[in-house]
Amino acid sequence: MVDGKPQVLFSLDPQDWHGHGTETLWAEPVEGSDWTRFRLLNSPYFVMGVAFRDIVVATPRAESGIFDFTRVAETSGHSTYMLLVDGEEVLAGSDWRLLKAMGCSYESMHVDLTVGRKLLLSVDIPDLVDIAEAHAIIAEGESKGFWLYQIGATTFIDGMLPIW
Repeated sequence: MVDGKPQVLFSLDPQDWHGHGTETLWAEPVEGSDWTRFRLLNSPYFVMGVAFRDIVVATPRAESGIFDFTRVAETSGHSTYMLLVDGEEVLAGSDWRLLKAMGCSYESMHVDLTVGRKLLLSVDIPDLVDIAEAHAIIAEGESKGFWLYQIGATTFIDGMLPIW
């Protein structure tokens, strides 16, 4: 536990494109849940099926402040898209500015892949944003070659599947 905040640990397949076996997300315990239900406080880079502010069920590990993910208890209505970009200059472009103006935000990290070093964005699309419009902007950005994207979790249910 860092600064009194627990972390929820998600198991991943290290054979997937990212090569990671786990990912941890910051969380806060849901009041009255006796430290079994947690609200996620950031968006995942690699975990599929969860988004910022989702409430998850998790069990404690031996290490203090780390909890193993069990299941999603309640979705927040937020969506998570992961964007893989070549450089930060894309963030100054009109496509990202449109997303930002809608209320979308991101966390970023650099990843070393077989195709080189890339910037990975974990994009949070809040529940009040028109997800169909945000999705269209992200898909258009990919068609322009600005990024590749993958849907981590979405409220946009229209036969959409992860892209990469």
